[in-house]
Amino acid sequence: MSGSVELTEIERMVIEHACSRLLVGFTNALDEHDPDQLLAMWEENCVWESPFGRAVGKPAVRQLLSSVAPILERHLISNIIVSATDRNHATGSARLTYYRASSEVEGEVAQMQGATLLADHFDRYVRTAQGWRFAQRKTVFVLRLLPLP
Repeated sequence: MSGSVELTEIERMVIEHACSRLLVGFTNALDEHDPDQLLAMWEENCVWESPFGRAVGKPAVRQLLSSVAPILERHLISNIIVSATDRNHATGSARLTYYRASSEVEGEVAQMQGATLLADHFDRYVRTAQGWRFAQRKTVFVLRLLPLP
């Protein structure tokens, strides 16, 4: 533990809940294609490593997010584990199942073929004056849908 004071069980639970909510909120904002809301969830000197590139700082994260075309998609997060390391820091991991529409017709329910990607997130969180934020994220693709024969 990096702090000199032990966390109470309640403090630990509050931190872990806040970081879990941040993670779920981030996923929802991805699906809503809301770059301002997404950027508000990162601290200024953040780092995001993903198969799409490495982004250091909020301007680079914005550029990384804008490089992906908005489509009808859903990011489902599961197996969320967050561990408070002290009153201002936490670490976590989660599994991502990604779905996207294979076709869209206005006024109809979009069609899909199933999950197209499974990935793992490894996160570091930091408490800021604005609340808990992502300090670092590493996204690793684990499985992806093969093209149909």
